[in-house]
Amino acid sequence: MTIPLPPVKTVENPEHRLVDTIFLPAFLEDNPILEERDPGYRDRLYQQGERLAEALLKGNWSVFAGQFLSEFSYHRHVCKPFDIPRHWTRYRGYDWGFAAAFCCLWMAKDPASGRLYVYKEIYRAGLTDPQQAEKINEVTENWERFAFTYADPSAWTKRSTGLIAKSTYDVFLDHQILLSKADNNSLRKAKRIRAALADIHDGEPGLKIFNTCGNLIMELEGLMSDPDRPERPLAEQADHAYDALTYGLSNYKPPSIIGIKNKRNNKNVSPFYKLDKI
Repeated sequence: MTIPLPPVKTVENPEHRLVDTIFLPAFLEDNPILEERDPGYRDRLYQQGERLAEALLKGNWSVFAGQFLSEFSYHRHVCKPFDIPRHWTRYRGYDWGFAAAFCCLWMAKDPASGRLYVYKEIYRAGLTDPQQAEKINEVTENWERFAFTYADPSAWTKRSTGLIAKSTYDVFLDHQILLSKADNNSLRKAKRIRAALADIHDGEPGLKIFNTCGNLIMELEGLMSDPDRPERPLAEQADHAYDALTYGLSNYKPPSIIGIKNKRNNKNVSPFYKLDKI
């Protein structure tokens, strides 16, 4: 069993020497003798409450009552940045904002495993549509090409800017950014992100996020459920990065098909198999 390790933390001891410390988790599965001697141990933990049991058994102490995405785990879904090969399929998710922050996320798919990586983010408030488009182009490398840049359908709504009414779509198109309409159904958005967070064929999550995307990580950890509709996140909370991610996942296919060998054409099927021909 391969256990993903959290980042090494450097601390200063009383003698003012730098020491590297690391947390090594030990799970119940690593000690089968305990379950053999006490087969009711796991059940007794769950009798005390599912969230407490998950924390004790899996070391996930970030889980709290009312958390919308209890599946999200920093130690499993967050990774260190690496150089993404240029041939990987790339796309973006964009959530509009002005008084509240707008968010744009850069995503890439590993063609070998089908795993998705969120590798870059912009999260800024107070920028006009032209400024947002300019910022996105500024952060984007000249050689990067995107199959899609998914955006909230409201980006096609005409807004008055002086004498001419233009939509965000029009403004972005003027800046050579072609937007595609995302699926904004709240239930389907939640289902897609939960599917992406789930493990795939190699036992690791199908979605990984670079640790430089701090706003996305913070939102996924902190989003609360609507107590009246627990299948949806609570309204009036910071969800701009969450929305951008769910928009980017508009074409996502269930991770269960990843890694299945297609014997007819001898190709690996991935969640974005329709994009491989683009």
